[in-house]
Amino acid sequence: MSTRQILGSLACGAVLLAGVPACSAKPDDKPQASSSGSSDSANGGSPTGTTAADLLKLGVEQGQAGDYDAAKSSFEKVLAAEADNKFAWFNLGFIAQSRNQADEAVSNYDKALAADGEYKPALYNKAIVLEGVKPRV
Repeated sequence: MSTRQILGSLACGAVLLAGVPACSAKPDDKPQASSSGSSDSANGGSPTGTTAADLLKLGVEQGQAGDYDAAKSSFEKVLAAEADNKFAWFNLGFIAQSRNQADEAVSNYDKALAADGEYKPALYNKAIVLEGVKPRV
């Protein structure tokens, strides 16, 4: 892995680790209380009252803990509720990228970019993935 790829992985990991408040496009919808994750854990167990933002936060927490399978499931649930959620698509791209699944990562980054064509983390990570892919002739 080249130095650029390592730095790119760190950059995309930082967005995943930064969580919902750093990425939220709707700061007015939810208070900036992400540091108090323990208060949300009581609500996290019930899927009926869980919002897409709650699922996104849960997925980020699961990713931070290294449980990418659970994080992927949470992000997929976000997409079931909000098919154009750029943060869920981005984080699925990051998970695929971390698993060396270049085609899936690019596809997920493309879906994040379809939701927001100027979403720089997706643009950057897509470029990092494509840099490591051999050109097709």
